[in-house]
Amino acid sequence: MAAPSVRIDRDQEMTTRDGVVLSADVYRPEISAKVPAIVMRTPYEKGNTAINQTRYLPPLTACEAGFAVVVQDIRGRYASEGEWDIVHLHAANVDDGGDCVEWVASEPWCDGNVGMMGGSYVGVTQLAAAAGQPRSLRAIAPWLLGMPADRAMGHSLPLESMTVGWMAGLGIDNVMKKMETGEADPSDLEKLVEAIVDPARPSETLPLSDLLNLQTPGNPSYSEVDEMLVHANSEIGSSFDKFTVPALWCFGWYDNAGGTEMFEQMGREAGTEVARTESRMIIGPWTHNYALDFVGQFGVGGMGSAAGGGVPSSHLKFFSRHLRGEDVDIPVVRYFVMGSNVWKTADDWPIPGTDSQALHLRSGGGANGADGDGRLEREAPTAGERPDTYRYDPMDPVPAWGFRVMYTGGTVVNGPYEQTRVERRHDVLCYTTDEYTAPFEIAGDVVLHLWAASSAVDTDWIVKLCVVDRNGLSTNLADGYLRARVRDDWRTPELMEPGTPYEFTISLGQTAYRGEPGARLRLQVTSSAFPHFARNMNTGNPIHEDAEGIIAEQTILHDPEHPSRVILPVQPAAEDLGAERLTAAMAVLPDMMGG
Repeated sequence: MAAPSVRIDRDQEMTTRDGVVLSADVYRPEISAKVPAIVMRTPYEKGNTAINQTRYLPPLTACEAGFAVVVQDIRGRYASEGEWDIVHLHAANVDDGGDCVEWVASEPWCDGNVGMMGGSYVGVTQLAAAAGQPRSLRAIAPWLLGMPADRAMGHSLPLESMTVGWMAGLGIDNVMKKMETGEADPSDLEKLVEAIVDPARPSETLPLSDLLNLQTPGNPSYSEVDEMLVHANSEIGSSFDKFTVPALWCFGWYDNAGGTEMFEQMGREAGTEVARTESRMIIGPWTHNYALDFVGQFGVGGMGSAAGGGVPSSHLKFFSRHLRGEDVDIPVVRYFVMGSNVWKTADDWPIPGTDSQALHLRSGGGANGADGDGRLEREAPTAGERPDTYRYDPMDPVPAWGFRVMYTGGTVVNGPYEQTRVERRHDVLCYTTDEYTAPFEIAGDVVLHLWAASSAVDTDWIVKLCVVDRNGLSTNLADGYLRARVRDDWRTPELMEPGTPYEFTISLGQTAYRGEPGARLRLQVTSSAFPHFARNMNTGNPIHEDAEGIIAEQTILHDPEHPSRVILPVQPAAEDLGAERLTAAMAVLPDMMGG
């Protein structure tokens, strides 16, 4: 049967409960029967979002399968009226999101069943709507999100990609509207364009409160941008008991806004049994913006992209189950293993049966750089083992290269990249395993327990887990960041006592990778990754206030009293990789083919 034609109705107006008119585009199959609808609420302009933010389920694909898709500009953005609230991006979208869901449900072409989808900010707007529990909402599909209340990521919005580049992009619509009223002029627009074209240059600004793109009319200051993240963290993380519909979470290994924490928290805290048990998760080898058949320097095969891995088909099954009541089976977790390039399924996350193995940081006190004597070993350290030391100078930071990054466009590249430029520095400690003699597979959450002391009252810890191939090529798999002052709780910052050892628990997020015999694993430890993260000036002052910093003498301890160790989620590794690939490929073929 041929797919139905698609009708697009532009600029459909909806009036909110407080009288503000919001504008939406409606995509729906050209048929007489009523259909369920999927809503996206966006700050990025509804036409642009329908094209660029829907790789996990394109609107036309949804329409051809019998769903309508409604893409709405949120309050104060593009074609919608009202004032845009950037600082409270969750709370500001609860009522408007609920109004939109019920408006769509009441349309004559809709059968009354509504879902939501979208990533990043668009994911936040649907979580906000879901927290309001609109009666017609049946399911949500948030993508590219991982900001629970218990993650120590307050005050850590990436600098180049987010505070400069992303905020400049968001500010364009704001400034252009204000130019029409005389509240802004062309010079304000120029500041934003320059920050988008070359975000690395303004990232050098000190103090950060002087960032020009954050001084344009209608845009937040640095401290308000920081506050935005804290609000989002707190508001989303405390809303899970209000979620009553199931969610399909989807993100990539190299997306620093993605994470399994949302899925796990929903399973523990969601307000209904169906939301706790019917939620699902898909994790691919992707970044925040791309879901292709390669990521960074890794080729991930024809099934590694979102399309090749059947992700749109998985979303159609999810919405068919919850918006139409169809009895379709959906794996609880689907995840992609890099290295072997196969999709696997699991009944939960963390994966049941995971062997959490501790690898201890060891050295003779000279782990500086890849050529140092740092080791990762199963054996715990012995008495008298010398600590490692390095100097962190904020005026000579370690360059950021190969990270989980939201947006690119400057000097920071996202995804897996060769690490020589980082690992040759004296202020980067490297701890490396012996060569593996058999295949190994890690899949899950990576956590570092780091015992460290600093001469400063505040500093940063930047860590990466890398794989080193037989030729010595080191490539990043996962990374973590922790500002020392929020080591216990980001809500209550506390400075350190200089010279006092502390145990820092640092999440490196999640990864899945299969290594072959001859490969090694390596852990990097340092204190900067610029301009991915703003430099900690080591003074203890608010991060945006300092124009000058001080050098911090850093000490990493690994002895019986201070056992620094990384916890790896080890899975059974199939000896016959060819058979494993064939089995995995056959399992994913129905989704690839849309069946």
